Amino acid sequence: MKILTIFLLLLASTQLGAFGQQSPAPEPPASGDLQELVGTWQKIVDETIVSKRGEKLSMQLESMRVPEYQSWFPAAFSAANGTKLASIYAESLQKTEGQLVEYFVAHAPPGGQVTASVASGGPEPQKTGFLQGFDNAIRNSLTQPAFFYRLEYSWKQEQTGSPVARRMGYVTLVGGSYRLIGENVLRTLPDMPVARIRMGGKATGAMLANKVQPIYPLEARRQRVSGVVRLHAIIAADGSVEQLETVSGDALLVQAALDAVRQWRYRPTTLDGEAVEVDTTIDVIFALTY
Repeated sequence: MKILTIFLLLLASTQLGAFGQQSPAPEPPASGDLQELVGTWQKIVDETIVSKRGEKLSMQLESMRVPEYQSWFPAAFSAANGTKLASIYAESLQKTEGQLVEYFVAHAPPGGQVTASVASGGPEPQKTGFLQGFDNAIRNSLTQPAFFYRLEYSWKQEQTGSPVARRMGYVTLVGGSYRLIGENVLRTLPDMPVARIRMGGKATGAMLANKVQPIYPLEARRQRVSGVVRLHAIIAADGSVEQLETVSGDALLVQAALDAVRQWRYRPTTLDGEAVEVDTTIDVIFALTY
């Protein structure tokens, strides 16, 4: 009886050990490789801001595309989730890269710092509930544990000294090389926390930090056209105007309103300590002076 008991205990121990080895914790990538990547991005971003030319940044983004994404996403995130992610990745890739290049060519302030921080896969809990929810959503969707790093460009606001960060995407190792995945792709995973809030135009207006007045179109002035142009806007987490579309307004005034609002900057809106996007409306008033 004792021999049988010992045998069963040994068998149970062996099975538990084997079970524990099925999903080992991921080993963090070599820190030197990540530091080299950050250094490369810092140099390219600085050059882009100064030169106002985006060729090098475009090349860097192209070099970090996920190869064979049609098969990689389903393999990494399961067939159901991965197929959807691969489709969104393909559809939005050029637009996402173009917006990033345009931001650093035309809007990014100089003197900022490129950083890479653990977004998912690390041993330590994230700093806020929002970030932890993001971490959990990725972990729970992966077929094998992996590290994802948040790549950001951060600086301090000139007026307030408050820290601001522009998120560039998330990097992870694919086939031994770091690849960049847009936040819009990962946010389609199940159980992702809300990253965008709806805010009324009046409340959003109170967050306006820099307003560029529209140039009154000559033809509209000649025809004595005035009124309000209403725009639907998505304000990025860093306060820049990310998306704009016309809701209403005279055709002679619309383009001037779009050109001006694209240059507006807002103070970042936070939720649970994390900067989020804002979905809002903006009214641009054109009034003739007599």
